[in-house]
Amino acid sequence: MKKYLWLTFIPVILFMTGLSQASYRIELESGKSVITRHYWEEDGWIMFYQYDGVVGYPARLVRDIRESDRPPPNEIVEEAVGGEQREDLDTTDVELIEEADEAETDMDPDEFEKKVKQYQEKLKSIQQEIVRQADIYYTAMNEGQQLDMEEAQKNHAQATRDREKLREIVLVLYNEQIPDWWYKIKNQESGQ
Repeated sequence: MKKYLWLTFIPVILFMTGLSQASYRIELESGKSVITRHYWEEDGWIMFYQYDGVVGYPARLVRDIRESDRPPPNEIVEEAVGGEQREDLDTTDVELIEEADEAETDMDPDEFEKKVKQYQEKLKSIQQEIVRQADIYYTAMNEGQQLDMEEAQKNHAQATRDREKLREIVLVLYNEQIPDWWYKIKNQESGQ
């Protein structure tokens, strides 16, 4: 009898193991998505675990929540480094791996990371030039120097066109969505 009782627990144990491996994709209205093992609603917020902490989004910004067969990003990193979390692998690297997955690109994560860093540096440079030309324009305007104003306005317009070209490239890389880092850099370099 004990032998048969034990056999009835095996499917239960296997079922429970399968449940513990479930993950969920939380899709936001912005198009961004997050994968987590567990989520819950709390005071109008969708809360979940990620990167060894608890984070959340207002429920009104969540478009859909559904089961996913992909593991959460920290587990992807653990698998990539041989089952352990490396001390030298910071959150930025994890986010880039997650972004590469969301971008649905054919690139390997190293190539993707290299391109993203290149585009981030380019955006920083362009934003600094836009701010610099705006400063030159307002200084020239206060001093009544029409030629310097026109030159600064021309250079500002060129930098803005360069930023728009870069934006189109990033849109292609990220499957027609602008990543969060774009706005962070843009606002940071603009002094906002």
